[in-house]
Amino acid sequence: MEGYAYDVLANMKMAFEVDGRSGFYFGYSLGSVQMMIALTKFEEELREYVAKAIFLAPCTTMGNMTARPFESLSVPGALMSEF
Repeated sequence: MEGYAYDVLANMKMAFEVDGRSGFYFGYSLGSVQMMIALTKFEEELREYVAKAIFLAPCTTMGNMTARPFESLSVPGALMSEF
């Protein structure tokens, strides 16, 4: 599953290099999980490339967890955007 994080980072970086602007990420099912994994591993790098991340029908849940890896995403400005 960790390889997904590298795929997302590479794709978003390439899109940024082509367009020069940060973009929106729409993840559906496994695509949502891929970005969640990438954000836990590469949050600082993805700040430059991703303006917003939208998760549609993620095929995972956050229930019954003692660790909260996505808690920082709930902080205002975790992924800053001008949009």
